[in-house]
Amino acid sequence: MRQSRGRSRVGWVAGLVVTLCALTGCSGPAQTRAELVKSLDDAGSAVRTCTLALDLFQGRRVTRAVTSTTLQQQADELASVQQTLARLEAADPATDAERRRTTVAVQAGSNDVAHARMLLSTHGDLDEADEALQASGAALAALADQVQAGR
Repeated sequence: MRQSRGRSRVGWVAGLVVTLCALTGCSGPAQTRAELVKSLDDAGSAVRTCTLALDLFQGRRVTRAVTSTTLQQQADELASVQQTLARLEAADPATDAERRRTTVAVQAGSNDVAHARMLLSTHGDLDEADEALQASGAALAALADQVQAGR
């Protein structure tokens, strides 16, 4: 009799956990989509910060060292976003496709930041890097809107 009571408690607790998970949205496509949108927003913010840093540097309002530090910090932020995306598991093929598109867009932004860092360190033409960063920022924002809308 005692063993039966223990099993029913385990079943009751498991049922409670599943119910709470469903109510709070701790899994499934909606939660994954929310994580993707947050990742895209974080990546877009990092890329826009790099654009601002380059603009300030080109306007001689900040030093090369400040700009370099800012670009490094934002590169680190993008790496963190990439790690989050790598750990994210999609619940269905459509959400997995969104995760893959998000990963590609974040990688493109990360590549553009790395290119800007290289040009800054070699005294290269930053106008090209600034344009690429602006395009990446716009692409990340557009994809965030699409993912949030479920398209």
